[in-house]
Amino acid sequence: MASYIDRTKMAMGAICALLASSGMLFFGTGLHPVWWLIWLAALPVLLRAPRISGLAAFGIASLSCPFALVTAAVPVRHDATLYTRYGDWFAWLDVGALMAMLGGLIFKRVAL
Repeated sequence: MASYIDRTKMAMGAICALLASSGMLFFGTGLHPVWWLIWLAALPVLLRAPRISGLAAFGIASLSCPFALVTAAVPVRHDATLYTRYGDWFAWLDVGALMAMLGGLIFKRVAL
């Protein structure tokens, strides 16, 4: 079992990874973005992920994402796009794939 100091070090590393990733996503988007920060934003989470639990890594990645916002979407033409044609099909296909993966995971847990 990990000692209190080890758990504190892991927690501080996770918080630092969260802050670093959030900062990179924040300054990599916006009106005057620094484009290379977006490419490096996932690196702190990926480097910390092997040392922490999967749930903690998911939490860090999820909490850092709200800073990555779409700042402007200006349509140039009003033609039908790929999303307006097939967007609903794609979304329902993703939901079906997610349910299949979750069902497989539950079946694997129950069967073992």
